Amino acid sequence: MLVKRFFACLLALALLVGMLSGCAAKPSETAAEPMVLFTDSLGRKVGIPASLTRVAPSGAVASMFLAVVALITLRKIFRQLDRKSAEAKQEVQP
Repeated sequence: MLVKRFFACLLALALLVGMLSGCAAKPSETAAEPMVLFTDSLGRKVGIPASLTRVAPSGAVASMFLAVVALITLRKIFRQLDRKSAEAKQEVQP
């Protein structure tokens, strides 16, 4: 019984130290990247970077929407994949 109480207190102390050490760190000051405010479907305002380099759709509806919006980019990607697959086929054939 004493061992269980000791480990429970040790665990509680470790959690408390972990929480306090995470709150004590000062946020790093970096150069502010231009942000664009976006309102989601629940009315929340979310800041996203003005220049996006990657997009990860989540779900079928998001994938369909992205396919319509980013059609030119998707065409470029598919052309690159077609070229790579054609080059791979040429390398395999003697």
